[in-house]
Amino acid sequence: MKFHELEREALSLSEAERQHLINTLMASLSANGKRASFGCMEGTGEIVEDIVEPSLSITEWEVLSAAFA
Repeated sequence: MKFHELEREALSLSEAERQHLINTLMASLSANGKRASFGCMEGTGEIVEDIVEPSLSITEWEVLSAAFA
């Protein structure tokens, strides 16, 4: 089945049927050893502390703003 045929058939499905199809496809990709790229970094970030000052000095900001102006 070609992609445009699959797309046409998917548009005729109800929202619940489309969601079931997506879940089935995602499970199939996971079963094949491939990971879905969307959400693959979920839960890996860490908040260390609050930002209390810019990471660049004021002169570096001025250089950057002049370069992109």
